[in-house]
Amino acid sequence: MPRRPGRPDGPAPGAASVVRSVDKTSMQVKWTTAAAQPGAAAVTGYSVVAIDQAITNGQQVQLGMRTGASATQSTIANLNPASTYTVEVRSLAGPRMSDAYTVAPATVPQPGDTTVPTLALSPAPDPGAVIQTNSVTVTGDGQNFFTTDGSPVVSGGLPSDTARLYTTPIAITGPTTLKVASI
Repeated sequence: MPRRPGRPDGPAPGAASVVRSVDKTSMQVKWTTAAAQPGAAAVTGYSVVAIDQAITNGQQVQLGMRTGASATQSTIANLNPASTYTVEVRSLAGPRMSDAYTVAPATVPQPGDTTVPTLALSPAPDPGAVIQTNSVTVTGDGQNFFTTDGSPVVSGGLPSDTARLYTTPIAITGPTTLKVASI
């Protein structure tokens, strides 16, 4: 149902990214948190669904997860490696569900892939030096993920549990160990 002007139906959709495992049997989905519209119910969780594009007897298989309001990622397992999936992330607010988030096409790490994506930070890092800044901008030709607590960005070939999808400049409010990776 389309939103009516002046009615706080629910949260506006955000952005999400998908990284599919090398064996194509799982995928990790990360998204930006949603903010409730003024006067609307608070975000209570997220619905994350992988939809198999194969249609059998007029039906499509869906695999998914429901998460809490503070979640920003989910892993969907038991995928058919031969199938192509569309991913939908929707925020939940009371009885309402947002429109589907904008989801970047799934990337699949390739065994033996030696092409390194480009990645640039502004201000540029200086190994061993302390850099004072209020924010860091990341550019590159891959999906960019980061951590600000010194934890790994990548684990097992996928973004780590603590990695966040880069969508806007990273605010720096105090001493920070910033790690960035591009997939």
